[in-house]
Amino acid sequence: MLIWSGFILVSRLGAQGTLSAFDVAALRFGVSGLVMLPYLLRHGAGGLTLPQVAALGVSAGLGYAMLAYSGFQLAPAAHAAVFMPGMLPFFTAALAWWFLGSVGHAAASWDWRSWRRVSLCWWRTNSGAVGRRGGATCCS
Repeated sequence: MLIWSGFILVSRLGAQGTLSAFDVAALRFGVSGLVMLPYLLRHGAGGLTLPQVAALGVSAGLGYAMLAYSGFQLAPAAHAAVFMPGMLPFFTAALAWWFLGSVGHAAASWDWRSWRRVSLCWWRTNSGAVGRRGGATCCS
């Protein structure tokens, strides 16, 4: 939680200043790359090839960061604190379905009753019905 919230707050702070999204990304990946370079040279990339490492770095690393930093210039940190962690599982499942053709066994085993229960719990929590039926405890 501390690292995730720190990422959101520091990134938003950088977007409010004179740094562009490219500057913040260069600082983030330049410093972390220099710190991790000795480990990478000593232990390797865990069986990944150089093109695989490059593809992961550009898409999941730099691509995600550039979208986040660009969004921080337009929206407050409170929006990022809600939408970034909230949408990450959704987009992960959507990308897995798109690239791999599957979203996994846990998501495939959900039927209409599971989705109904989740949406009803969400509605009770967000509609002001928290005090009437126990709020978030109705989900468990």
